[in-house]
Amino acid sequence: MLLPNARKLFLLITKISFRVCEGFCIKAKPENTSHPVDFNTGMTSPNSSHQPNPYTLLHIDEKKTIINSIKEAIGSEGFERTRIRRDAWFGGEMNEQSQDEKYMQMALKLAGKGVGEVEPNPAVGCVIVKDGQVIGRGWHKKFGQSHAEINAIEDCRSSGNNPAGATVYVTLEPCCHEGKTGACTKALIEAHVSKVVIAAGDPSEHLDGKGIEQLREAGIKAGVGVCEQEAKLLNAWFLKYARKQRPWVIVKWAQSIDGKLAWSNSEGERGWISNERSRKDVHKLRRSVQGILVGINTVLADDPLLTARPGRTSYPFQPARIVLDPEFVIPLDCKLVTTAKTSKLIIAVTEKAMKANAEKGKELLKEGVVVIAIPVKGEGYDLDALVEQLGKFEIARLLVEGGAETITSFLKAGVVDETRVYIAPKILGSKGDVGISEVMGKLAEAVQLYHVTVQKFDGDVCLNGFLREAHNF
Repeated sequence: MLLPNARKLFLLITKISFRVCEGFCIKAKPENTSHPVDFNTGMTSPNSSHQPNPYTLLHIDEKKTIINSIKEAIGSEGFERTRIRRDAWFGGEMNEQSQDEKYMQMALKLAGKGVGEVEPNPAVGCVIVKDGQVIGRGWHKKFGQSHAEINAIEDCRSSGNNPAGATVYVTLEPCCHEGKTGACTKALIEAHVSKVVIAAGDPSEHLDGKGIEQLREAGIKAGVGVCEQEAKLLNAWFLKYARKQRPWVIVKWAQSIDGKLAWSNSEGERGWISNERSRKDVHKLRRSVQGILVGINTVLADDPLLTARPGRTSYPFQPARIVLDPEFVIPLDCKLVTTAKTSKLIIAVTEKAMKANAEKGKELLKEGVVVIAIPVKGEGYDLDALVEQLGKFEIARLLVEGGAETITSFLKAGVVDETRVYIAPKILGSKGDVGISEVMGKLAEAVQLYHVTVQKFDGDVCLNGFLREAHNF
């Protein structure tokens, strides 16, 4: 006997098969009055001069009904995992769809090259295809420099190719405004490309569909949704900040197999838990964020600089350093304070502590330190309000590197978007200190990770995961 969900899915497949057969019968009838789906609008066009596409078998309402039914049958998560694309099932030939995905995967790979240098801009890649051949490639390489589309067009022309009439694959909606660089839509229009395939839309207030609209008004076909999930995963932090003006929060820690965050007396390789390759990866992560946060206990114990080494070659050269210091006890001679004029330092304290240490606040102000108030909430502090405030400092991506208490407090407050854990192949036992498992035992609810990736760094294992699914970004 079929299970209820399996029965539903079986009936849906039967219905779709019936419609496919019906579609081929329709194709043979010259008197057919069904209309093709317009790639530009997503709607049927009764005035179109084109012949009906034999693969466009279902009208828009029917498509939506079947897609919703499939989601109900196999669940939203299962639907996402299948990577079903609407156009592949309902709007175009399967071969064309697979080609679109092939070129978009190339563009996504190019986009990844910009990570760590383009933020707070999103990482974007672009591929230009003509007559089945790639004639141009580009990606956004550095903040403040040319975007992916413009670089791809320049690459095209530098190799003697003409982009006119070509199809452009780009991982994010092209911008249509003049900023540090020219508008990408203008460049695409002036290049006379015929079609632009976009992985994901840009929800920024100055864009949000305007780029696509501008391309269509110029007679260029434009559509969104090829490899959309992969594109959203690449720029999840950007999509959140664009919609909410709140930072994407990453908590990061390194631990031994038995859950210890530190050596008890700085034994081992300079007291490190993780190895050199893992630490290099951490600095790459630091280069991609706009803020690094630790608790005051980390400052008192380690006197860190909290810089990315080496720094970026593009602005901002270093992320802002943030210290969660409710009682305002940070030493005036610590490295963070003495370097505040070269790298921004933000200290979050309670209003009570701020008033009680007014003179200290004035001294820190002279050193270029920014002091902000964090509200008290119950027996702790309002981390949600803190994250909201940090968004006003144009921190789109916040890395929390604090100790076990700080990390757990952020998880408990429900403000974390992503976790990154480096696990070293060591059991420290009595030689280890600060057991994170014991501290995380304070969490009232379990934390589920999605889109988990695993990397190996010379024996260390890095586990990365999001706290929500891609379709919820």
